Amino acid sequence: MSRLFLCISMLVCLLPGCGGGANLPELGLVTGKVTSGGQPVVNARVTFTPKEGRPSTGLTDADGLYALNYTVEAAGAMLGQHTVTVVAVEPEGSYESDEERAKKAAAGAGLPAAAKDGSITKDVKSGSQEINIEL
Repeated sequence: MSRLFLCISMLVCLLPGCGGGANLPELGLVTGKVTSGGQPVVNARVTFTPKEGRPSTGLTDADGLYALNYTVEAAGAMLGQHTVTVVAVEPEGSYESDEERAKKAAAGAGLPAAAKDGSITKDVKSGSQEINIEL
């Protein structure tokens, strides 16, 4: 009986150390739509990078809509000014040859230079906000 009590006591003492209680900065919830020439940009990774701190990312869907995540478990982006980049990604389950992939990379996957050159900046505020990006 005392061995069982000892095991349970140890578990109770160790459990508070497990879990996602990391100290997160204040985050603003960010959603939006990415378009180029008025058309939705599909299958693209949207990255908001603050001057200091961790970037947030999201993927566009078939309508060009995205939602940013700071971590796997925390939605949003740090508050403040961000540099925004948009990079085309392969749809899940697709396969391209190395030659096709190289051609796309050389062409920038059809996205304008502004999508990846760091010239787009956006401000993230406290609370929920919609930040649309026209490339």
